[in-house]
Amino acid sequence: MSKAHSKNFEIANDDLILHRRRTLFINAIEGALIGFLGFTITAIGIVGLFPSLLVGYFFSIFVAVGSAFYAAIGQFRNPIVRRIANHGIAWTYWSQRVFSWLFWVSALMAIYAVLSFRHIIPEYSDSVSILFAGLYFLLATPQFLIGKLMTDLKEARLCLLQFMSDWGRGKPEFSTGHSWLRRGLRGTEQRLKAFGIPAPAGDLFLGSSYSLFKGHVSNITFEELAKWMIEPSNYSNVNWTIPFLLHEAKQAEEDGFGRPRRILRPRSLTLPEAESAILIIISVGTAIYGLLAHFSILK
Repeated sequence: MSKAHSKNFEIANDDLILHRRRTLFINAIEGALIGFLGFTITAIGIVGLFPSLLVGYFFSIFVAVGSAFYAAIGQFRNPIVRRIANHGIAWTYWSQRVFSWLFWVSALMAIYAVLSFRHIIPEYSDSVSILFAGLYFLLATPQFLIGKLMTDLKEARLCLLQFMSDWGRGKPEFSTGHSWLRRGLRGTEQRLKAFGIPAPAGDLFLGSSYSLFKGHVSNITFEELAKWMIEPSNYSNVNWTIPFLLHEAKQAEEDGFGRPRRILRPRSLTLPEAESAILIIISVGTAIYGLLAHFSILK
């Protein structure tokens, strides 16, 4: 499926999360309804800021086209995901993160709109608050309609394959691909946790980097790890690999190499997680404000 010395490799449909026709139809309805609500609220905010737009058919066209656009995203979600995947793992990986980040930006806008309407925080104008409330729906909807493009383990497998592709090109002045190696080995750590034998966070990456530096491993090592991501019962080929990499991590520390700093990985949210996060943030913020106001800390 992959070519170790090619820039990109094919991402198969089995690697992607694709929805059934019934789910796509429901997504299209949700996209139309949420789009109608979001574009209507946003249009009200825009018209409040620019009253001249009331002349003509701006309001109707804006809402109708926007609702149809979001309905199309819901209906054609699978071809959109497939089109993104055709550009390679980098596009797929970062597209998934962008959808998640857009949701969090929209969540902040929603919090501002709610708190400003309740006069808990200063309000610039009613129109701006309405605009932010509408933008919440517009920016959060892609996360709801498209969601995760890949499961975590399949994503980790593809990250390992991308690392081998970058490393195999032999052009370290551009990229050694170690960022993909780090992401892929996190999946290996998850798989080990499922077996009840978690590895210390970052040790596999340290051991792998040290082994590559010393020339102790080859692409076969990471190909076996990538295959193990989707075939956990076939552990015979990685029985020696993981203990070896952990041993190499200890050897690297003995030779004076420092442990890499752990970097937080952005994760796509499911719809229940997203809704819960918003409710928690708003509730906690409101409670803190109430306490401060009760004790006369705020006027």
